[in-house]
Amino acid sequence: MPLRLSEHLEQDRPRERFWAVGPGALTAQELLAILLGTGTRGRDALAVAGEVLVRGEGSLRRLASRPWAEIARIPGVGRAKAARLAAAIELGRRVGTETEPPPERIRGPGDVQRYYGVRLRDLPVEEFHVLALGSQSQVLADLSITRGILNSSLVHPREVFRAAIAEAAAGIIVVHNHPSGDPTPSADDQAVTRQLVDAGRLLDVPVYDHVVIGGGGGEGGIVTSTRAGTKGAAGPILAPELAKAVAAQHERLDLDVLSRAYQISARAHQGQKRLSGDDFVSHSVAVATILAEQQMDTTTIAAALLHDVVEDSDITLDMLRRDFGNEVADLVDGLTKISTLNFRSTAEEQAENYRKLLMSVARDARVIIIKLADRLHNMRTLDPLPPDKRKRIALETRELYAPLAHRFGMAGVKAELEDLAFKYLEPDDYKQLARQVKARRVERDRTIERMRVPLSEELRRSGIVGWEIVGRPKNLWSVFKKMKKRGKPFEEIYDLLAVRVLVNTITDCYHVLGIIHHTWTPLQERIKDYIASPKSNGYQSLHTTVFGPGGQLYEIQIRSRDMHRTAEYGIAAHWLYKENGKTADELDHHLSWFRQLIELQQDAHSPEEFLEFLKIDLYQDEIFVFTPKGDVKRLPKGATPIDFAFMVHTEVGQHCNGARVNGRISPLHRPLRNGDTIEVLTSPQAKPSRDWLAHVQTGRARQKIRQWIKQEEQERSVTLGREILAREVRRRRLDPPTPEQLAQAASALSLGSPEQVEASIGRGDVQLGQVLKALYPDLPPEDQQAPKPTAFGRVIERLRLGRGIKIHGVEGLMVRYAQCCQPVPGDPVVGYVTQGRGISIHRNDCPNLLTLSGDEERRVEIDWREVEGETFVVRLAVSGEDRRGLYADICEAISSTGTNIRTAELASKDGVVFGSVLVEVENQTHLQKVLKAVRKVKGVTEIARRDSSGPAEVVVG
Repeated sequence: MPLRLSEHLEQDRPRERFWAVGPGALTAQELLAILLGTGTRGRDALAVAGEVLVRGEGSLRRLASRPWAEIARIPGVGRAKAARLAAAIELGRRVGTETEPPPERIRGPGDVQRYYGVRLRDLPVEEFHVLALGSQSQVLADLSITRGILNSSLVHPREVFRAAIAEAAAGIIVVHNHPSGDPTPSADDQAVTRQLVDAGRLLDVPVYDHVVIGGGGGEGGIVTSTRAGTKGAAGPILAPELAKAVAAQHERLDLDVLSRAYQISARAHQGQKRLSGDDFVSHSVAVATILAEQQMDTTTIAAALLHDVVEDSDITLDMLRRDFGNEVADLVDGLTKISTLNFRSTAEEQAENYRKLLMSVARDARVIIIKLADRLHNMRTLDPLPPDKRKRIALETRELYAPLAHRFGMAGVKAELEDLAFKYLEPDDYKQLARQVKARRVERDRTIERMRVPLSEELRRSGIVGWEIVGRPKNLWSVFKKMKKRGKPFEEIYDLLAVRVLVNTITDCYHVLGIIHHTWTPLQERIKDYIASPKSNGYQSLHTTVFGPGGQLYEIQIRSRDMHRTAEYGIAAHWLYKENGKTADELDHHLSWFRQLIELQQDAHSPEEFLEFLKIDLYQDEIFVFTPKGDVKRLPKGATPIDFAFMVHTEVGQHCNGARVNGRISPLHRPLRNGDTIEVLTSPQAKPSRDWLAHVQTGRARQKIRQWIKQEEQERSVTLGREILAREVRRRRLDPPTPEQLAQAASALSLGSPEQVEASIGRGDVQLGQVLKALYPDLPPEDQQAPKPTAFGRVIERLRLGRGIKIHGVEGLMVRYAQCCQPVPGDPVVGYVTQGRGISIHRNDCPNLLTLSGDEERRVEIDWREVEGETFVVRLAVSGEDRRGLYADICEAISSTGTNIRTAELASKDGVVFGSVLVEVENQTHLQKVLKAVRKVKGVTEIARRDSSGPAEVVVG
């Protein structure tokens, strides 16, 4: 049964506390518990109220902005209790608004509601008002025009616009009420709207909206707009800023679609608030406005208006598909899927989140355009968030969204995102730099004017028409980065003085460049032609730096207006080109880098590897180089001939053994420069080197080299593991394993295939004993098997029988070698007569002999020589740098000397590998050969002959 408040002690019950101390003394949790009344099984109303507060991050204001359908899903709440909570919060809001002053600016339907409050909602007759708005949507005047049933004969445009013009209004919103309570626009309402819109267009005073207020729905009632379905209108409903953005584009945009999208968004988000207190729909309008300013198409703007409705309301994708078609629905679906991605999570989760983002963009690049606009508005309104959340979002913006905007060529969005991230991540530096820039603005404008005046005169004389000279302020973050990179103070960053010349054609661009260089001396190394060689994000311009008036350095950009649109709006500009009937080839070329990124994420072997490739491809600047045939190739700055080879083809890169740069042989690791001509030299015997990874700059080259190394290591590991297993099987005198046995062992060890079993042995990922147990389940441990004569014992026995050893003064005793020091032929040795176990053979320097120093009479001299074919077990201790493939390289080095490996065990900690290898050697010479081979392995720092006790004989690599 649900737990009730009555089950608390009387003095602790929220209701009793309410009457005892008053509502002002109760916590928000207690007030919510009173509204809920009951909890659920095992949880009382206070506990449920606590979880409700958690959904609002501890804030009633944030709780009020959450979708109530989400609150209803909390166990113990349900729809009835959620409605009770919503009603209580709404009542509180209305009480507050009745005492609040009306808003000074009208940014959306909520502002219209709040402006009029209950004044129009409860009137018994229709009343027609005009809100005269200024250029910043501020209310200049509220004008009452008529009273009575609304029709086109009563509302004359002359009366409406005479009053608006008298107030010097930039635009108007007309408002009237329906006393019936039903805000549905009537035929007369629509007729009045059309009449006023047409008159407003003639008088250049746009009608932003015609709002109808009905009963209920808040302090101002439910509102609708007669603009829905009104053809030829100057902008979408109830959104003056959006209306301004689309005013000059009404012939190419479907305003009926935008009006319907706005109305659905406004209704879906009705009652929802942002943390700033603004209506939630204002965010959707702001995102749509940013996209309209970038001259995006109707589909994109409509999707922006609707981008949060599926996540925050009961509206479904099927409903959007029915009302707006597949394109809008698919864009909203793509945005919904990436809206909850957390890019500051673990590496694996991060990689999956990036993959989802890339896949959404791959289906339709407009997803990322809307997402960037969404992020831009969120960054503009970041202040109400807690400080830690602001920093997290700002860092994510700098690391992901600003670089994406750059790669998609959206310079304006990228610059603003960078500056906003700068503001929240380095607030002190931001404030200081902003002050410095502001303080020098007048001086900078005066200096730029000294260039603009003579340049204008030269252009007028040239006969070029339609040119325009504008200043080009640098964004604060780029200035700050240059200060850090160059180690110079703000005053010495000379290229703050930047001028841009806009013309009509490409020919005019080069003509202007010639005029500038004829008039002022250019800085040769800073002349760049991005028209002939565009950047991968589509950017085109001519750049030059000249010594202008007074010897001051000026950076000048020259571009056509089409180039300027592409430079500012990037990939977004291409939808305007498509609407104008231009080819889609430019758009395909624009996305070529992105397709390479998709290919990289598909081939990446691990999340960390993919994230590395992504950051490489997002952040780097570019250079332009040429093939021997003269084709232009783009590479990141710092790229080498190896990068170029892998760009041409994977096979060319894998068999590259040299390069000619500008006709001369060049080292593969030397960075390329702008304008270099590269010819790759190949050989069938050539193969990639691990050292290449230290020099390549492209994600593609790095990935292909690693792929080859991994494949090579895999093959080596398989061969080495197969050899180690075969030797151990022979040593134990077992039957070679059958394919069926190997398959069963692979299954038992969860290794997938027999080849993986062998590779895991070769890499040291699995112990040899584990594999043998899986292959031969009935095999007893080695120490329980029938004892076999040891190799050293067989040698001693043969020598005792006259084959090369002489034990002075003792005959007929058993001989064994000591495990503590593991002597091998060539070691100076001594015998020690034990009690009942014969003679134990030790190395002369064995530490254990020191403990036997009082029994000199038990020592016997031994001379011995080698016997061909016999081997001796020696334990080696090894340590080195932790790197992939070290185990396999050590085993391969030992194997290359013809040495059998009994066991090998390595472990790693804090970047260091350490462990031991048990090997069989014939003599001291053979042992030194093994030590020398291991010492040459890259990463090995120490190799030692390790005794069972006492110090090791160390050989440092």
